[in-house]
Amino acid sequence: GGMQTVIVFTLLAILGVFAIAGWLSFDYATLISEGGLSPFGTGAILPATALVFVSFLGYAKIATVAEEMKNPGRNLPIAIIGSVVIVTVIYALFLLVLLASVPTDLVSGNDTAVVDAAESLFGQYAVFGASLDTLGVGLLLFGGLLATASSANASILSSSRINFAMGREKIITPALNAIHPRFGTPYRAIAVTGGLILVFLAVGNLEALATAGSVLHLVVYGLLNIALLVMREAEPEGYDPDFEVP
Repeated sequence: GGMQTVIVFTLLAILGVFAIAGWLSFDYATLISEGGLSPFGTGAILPATALVFVSFLGYAKIATVAEEMKNPGRNLPIAIIGSVVIVTVIYALFLLVLLASVPTDLVSGNDTAVVDAAESLFGQYAVFGASLDTLGVGLLLFGGLLATASSANASILSSSRINFAMGREKIITPALNAIHPRFGTPYRAIAVTGGLILVFLAVGNLEALATAGSVLHLVVYGLLNIALLVMREAEPEGYDPDFEVP
């Protein structure tokens, strides 16, 4: 948890530096040129939304650690709704600044778009005669690694808690329920989760794993919504939430 906090605030600081650099080069004419915010037409927005949807998947992980929260009835909905709002605002503002500060053809259909944008933004500035473009690219790549580490850390945390809960419900072996006497964590569930990740990375195709992950997330979200309706109508024993989804 402490590591996650450090990673996220460092990442936000890097995004802040880029936002400032982009804002200093903000050009409204660039933003509205070549079709504006939808140069490929409004019909391209929905497929793109489906593609970047995985960027917002972190909020579901929050619920998996509800048992480890203080006052979850109050803090869980605040954390989930708050994280979605905060990430959406940051994401939208960052893209707005980026699209207004670099030419559209630089970021459109370009696999290295963000790196090229960083080079363009920071290449305008120099310290003691040395261009800052390399520094900008390096910062952005470091930010990408931090984002990956943050996502992986959260995924291992949430996945291990799911295994732990499944063991308690005897869906899988209850042997995973063991709690570490010193750290108070489900260490066997964490070890199994980490082991599976290593196996998938060793034998799997990265692109196929990413696609499967996105599809399975959508399936899980669909099942979560169905489960909410079922639990609300069936009112099983012990189901008395402090917060109800409107």
